[in-house]
Amino acid sequence: MPKKSTIKLTAPKIEALKPKATRYEVPDAGSGLFLRVSPGGTKSWVQFYRFEGALRRLTLGTYGHGPGLLTLAAAREAASNALKQLEQGIDPAIKQVAHNKAEREVPTFSTALLEFKQHGLAGRKSCDEMYRLIAKDCLPVWGRRKVNTITRRDVVLMLDTVRERAPITANRLHGRLSRFFRFCADRGIINTSPIEGLPKPSETSRERILTNEEIRALWIGLNNTDIEPLVQIALKLVLVTGQRSGEVVGMTVDELDSLDEPTLWTIPKSRYKTATEQVVPLTPLAANLILQARELSAEINAGSPYIFQSPRIRDRHKALEVRTLARAINRHHVELFGDAETFVPHDLRRTCRSGLSAIGVDVLVAEKILGHKLQDVMGVYNRHDYASEKRDGLNRWAAQLNLIVHGAKIIEFSREIA
Repeated sequence: MPKKSTIKLTAPKIEALKPKATRYEVPDAGSGLFLRVSPGGTKSWVQFYRFEGALRRLTLGTYGHGPGLLTLAAAREAASNALKQLEQGIDPAIKQVAHNKAEREVPTFSTALLEFKQHGLAGRKSCDEMYRLIAKDCLPVWGRRKVNTITRRDVVLMLDTVRERAPITANRLHGRLSRFFRFCADRGIINTSPIEGLPKPSETSRERILTNEEIRALWIGLNNTDIEPLVQIALKLVLVTGQRSGEVVGMTVDELDSLDEPTLWTIPKSRYKTATEQVVPLTPLAANLILQARELSAEINAGSPYIFQSPRIRDRHKALEVRTLARAINRHHVELFGDAETFVPHDLRRTCRSGLSAIGVDVLVAEKILGHKLQDVMGVYNRHDYASEKRDGLNRWAAQLNLIVHGAKIIEFSREIA
């Protein structure tokens, strides 16, 4: 056992210690703690003590600042805790072995995230999206860290970094991480969630809708860009039907009542955000867009079940991705609209909803067209499907679009507008 000393260690003294040819220990007076310096320069904390008459050594950890390292203050606290265990007749080394075993069993963030995907998100339509949102920014930084070492400060800094790039995405990540860490706590991986109670910045709802001039500029201008034809059609179909981008690009042949002259598009509840089946009456305009998309997809992959087949060779069995639509808009926004306010694909859905009201479509019918759930008592007792009213509303909206794009109201549509 090394000799004791009356000199207390300080951070500058520790930093000044240099390695020697052989390992040596430097005592910290009054704490029963020693700093061991190896020939390789590693500095680790050890404590010598007697238990049942035998001299024993307890390694507390490596000196340093950061995850898994012990500062001088932390080492002193660990030494103090060990002495308290001795007073209670407990060998601290045995307890440390049990603690180390438990620590080894704590999964890394990467492993815990996979567990979350398999057991916390299984069966959810948004499973892949939620996993991807967390993985994109967090795995490169936290992937190899034990999940129980991630602190509230780590989470705050992560959210700040994402918020600088995309404020809305940061809020979404905040919610997903909250769910992830709550899952970890529920399964005993961590004791408490580091994000618990962390306030989320308020989010202003988007109000962007396209003006008539912008609708015309988009519809006509898309044909003059190098945007993939399938992407062009998908954007137009969001505007024409008022359905979400993900529902449009994920459309399959078996969701249509016919591949020759489709009149109904039935989106199964497994694909719909509100987990209910949504039946969309197809106007001639919408049908023409779908038929064009189907032809293009068949050229890419003749056996594809998707109306909007991904054009990438590596994704021959996948549909077009939603983010492809957003990227196309971002890349060509100036070309299409000059310095006008930017927009996202979902704003086309909002434009459709506003357009329906502008032409006098009943509010209830317009909400049913977009697939919004009726609220309170109305949702419980009103089971009417509004099929004919929805078809009439969408026909009127298609006629309005034709008027906006071509400047003349044409009731019978041809492929010209599509």
